[in-house]
Amino acid sequence: MGSTVQYTRDDKRILFFVALVWGADMLYYLKAVVMRLPVINTMADYFVPVVIIISLLITLGSLTKRLKLSDYFFYLGCVVLYLLTFVLFPANDKWLEMFLPMVFFQTLPYFFIGLLIEPQKQLKVIEYVSMVSIVLSLIYLYSTFSTREVEGEEMGVAYSLLPHLLIVLNSCFRNFKWYSLLIFILGFLRLLGTGNRGTLVCLAFYVIVFLLFCSHAKYKWVVVSLLSALTVFVLFKHEVIFGLLSDFLGGLGFNTRVFDMALNDEFVNANGRDTLSIFFTDKIGTGSIFGYGIMGDRTLLNMENGYPHNLALEFLIDFGVPLGGSLLMALVSILLFAFKYSKTPEAKSMLVVFVTVGFVSLFISDSYLANPMFFLLIGYAVQIIRNNRKKCAK
Repeated sequence: MGSTVQYTRDDKRILFFVALVWGADMLYYLKAVVMRLPVINTMADYFVPVVIIISLLITLGSLTKRLKLSDYFFYLGCVVLYLLTFVLFPANDKWLEMFLPMVFFQTLPYFFIGLLIEPQKQLKVIEYVSMVSIVLSLIYLYSTFSTREVEGEEMGVAYSLLPHLLIVLNSCFRNFKWYSLLIFILGFLRLLGTGNRGTLVCLAFYVIVFLLFCSHAKYKWVVVSLLSALTVFVLFKHEVIFGLLSDFLGGLGFNTRVFDMALNDEFVNANGRDTLSIFFTDKIGTGSIFGYGIMGDRTLLNMENGYPHNLALEFLIDFGVPLGGSLLMALVSILLFAFKYSKTPEAKSMLVVFVTVGFVSLFISDSYLANPMFFLLIGYAVQIIRNNRKKCAK
């Protein structure tokens, strides 16, 4: 692939910036190093923003050449809608103010990153960035092992690790390398040690969709059969297998919540989420046709993390049934068209990765307002559809 792809100066600058943003985790590990250095350790909190801003300024000229006026209008439209909520739904002011910096400067801008991603030119570098990110996370874990205390589920670690794991697994499927598999296995063990179930469901979703719709390997159905047989074997021997893994990872100080729940037949238990679903479904039925406004879910529960754990319910709560339902259908339509128009294996497999972390995961945990991958997915899908229209117009 690398020998046939030609890179312009703008391509290289955009590749640098996209790789830097994708590997932002690495910057936080470097920040941990800066915190231990004399004199400059007082500036550690500014390290990541300064690096990103300097990189943005260096590459700004190249970035703006790839963006259209409509892209800026989408961002501004989202900002205006958010600000209008202060006026239309004043009861949400507390949470709107709290989340405003994150939404405006951390999650929404990822829409532009999605527009800039070109798998044909960037995927190989993104794969290496993900591999390095996983390795650095393991090194950091090892360096802090003696002082590490895990009291519960490490949800943040799990969901920040998931995109990198999927990219590395995608690399294994597309062009197998032994070191890719090794890094994936080590990262997967780390994921198991976070005690988070949702990311495991997302991982399973990605594997199934990739094998069924993206893989054109000669022995595709042999792999599917082997994985199916392995799944059946694990289900029959789950007590022995999960018991051994629980003892092994627990002995290393990791969270064994996933294994404990599996051993107690509680892995699919979602009582807490079911309660939230019932609560929000009732509020949708009794609320205004316009919903409760952005952050209305937090207002209803009076909790910072008081979201429904379900993207569809969150849209209906925030925007009401007519508008929320229309937005959800529009989103699904965009994703389906993007999948249809993904002409290369790289573009299609990357879309499945982004759908997993930016769409499927939002039906399990997190909020679209706090998940940058949601907006990255929209940007990437729009870019695929736009490129297809360009080719059709020629």
